[in-house]
Amino acid sequence: RFIGLEMALGLVGGLGPSLSLYAFGYWHEHWVLPHYLFICLTGLFIGLEIPLLTRAHHLLYPSLKHSLGLILKMDYVGSFVGALVWVFILPRWFNLLQMGYFLGLLNLAVALFACWWFRDHLARPKRLALAGVLSMLLLAAGLWQGPKLMLQAEQALYRDPIQHSQTTPYQHIVFTQNQRDELRCY
Repeated sequence: RFIGLEMALGLVGGLGPSLSLYAFGYWHEHWVLPHYLFICLTGLFIGLEIPLLTRAHHLLYPSLKHSLGLILKMDYVGSFVGALVWVFILPRWFNLLQMGYFLGLLNLAVALFACWWFRDHLARPKRLALAGVLSMLLLAAGLWQGPKLMLQAEQALYRDPIQHSQTTPYQHIVFTQNQRDELRCY
């Protein structure tokens, strides 16, 4: 269950930003439905991680007190490191959509590692591993095509064709040009 949850979290977290942005551009009146669906699913899956991980860890270490203490400690440390990486490192190399794909790939890597680590306790480890690898290929394609996907999703937000789109350390800038050759900056 933990491995399946990590795979689902990787897919929801990886695809969520892209699908939310596309929904906002193409389905503006009702975009909050898919947007909040992804937010709620992500929150639910993250909330289920600790109980499932505690149960999986309990297979290796019978002391529940030790297992829960270690998992909670690593959860807090991981959250702190993740926040620092999200704010200071990832925006240097990735756009917002690519960051979602990258973090989804990390979750899938955790799922595949857990699949390998607990392979003796799983009924169908090869099937889980195959699902993880296929999910990773999907998110890796999204990461690779991130700039193109971002431009396509952004274009739905503007009436005129986008001529240039760039994220600086301080803001996101978009230039559009209409049929009368008027350049507009957003």
